[in-house]
Amino acid sequence: MSNGVRLRWAVNCTQWSPTRHEWLAALGCLQGEEVERVGSFVYQKDCKLALVGRLLIRAALTSLLQLRNNEIQLTRSEKGKPLLVRNGTIDNSMGFNISHQGDYVVLAAQKGNSGKQVTMDTRTCTQSPPAVGVDVMQLSVPRGASVNEFFSTMSRQFTSTEWEQIKQPNTQHLANFYRFWCLKESFIKAEGSGLSYGLQNLEFHTDPALPWPPPSHIDVYESTRLFVKGQLCEEWGFQESLIDSQHCVAVAATPTRGPPVSTTPPTSGPPFTKLSISSLLDCLEGMPATEELWARFIIKDNH
Repeated sequence: MSNGVRLRWAVNCTQWSPTRHEWLAALGCLQGEEVERVGSFVYQKDCKLALVGRLLIRAALTSLLQLRNNEIQLTRSEKGKPLLVRNGTIDNSMGFNISHQGDYVVLAAQKGNSGKQVTMDTRTCTQSPPAVGVDVMQLSVPRGASVNEFFSTMSRQFTSTEWEQIKQPNTQHLANFYRFWCLKESFIKAEGSGLSYGLQNLEFHTDPALPWPPPSHIDVYESTRLFVKGQLCEEWGFQESLIDSQHCVAVAATPTRGPPVSTTPPTSGPPFTKLSISSLLDCLEGMPATEELWARFIIKDNH
């Protein structure tokens, strides 16, 4: 499930109706703190999203770092980002990020060139983890709003140049909108400073020669360029694709091997591999959780 350097995975949570055995087996792969967090949500859907997200992170760590699941200890940064702890220190040898929206939970992960560690006391990094961010969106208008009304409420999130690209004649405006939204969110998550940049200071330039949405979910676009306050950021690379006809996804990562080129054709081969819950559980080890946790789950609202 890995090429040894990076991972791009997706799980359809809407299609997953967990059995008692699956739910308890999955929870048994997590730490106590993670189990409590999964159980804290009101709705079954949110419980499933949280659980699958944690399974993806753990499966990625086992795949790229050759760790056993019982060797994985996760903590959180001051901003709530999951961090890997090894031998009492934060291990930055792998960057990872998850996103969920619509039917899917997605993960992007990649290894760095160095596995330097930092002390838990300072939480400062002499070697930052590989920067990677991912965002997935379902191509649909929020309930109760037209496309124009929706665009009006989001008018300040994009520059005038971006709106020109979004509303380009003879294109799918809603799909264009979510494309740019995924790009901005993926960069903000990868960069790590939250919204301090200001969305208006981020401007993406896409290649007009490449149709959006892509003709097929196996097409990957890597030609989009980012400008921050008018300056081209050559060190950042972006991968854009579809998971299926209703979900688009973007990955931001650095460093790249070189600046994006506007004439770069789409690469072949699906960037995101769709995984099942059973395939995730197959690569993880754990003890089945207690029956009480299943009872807590099945009484939650299933909406």
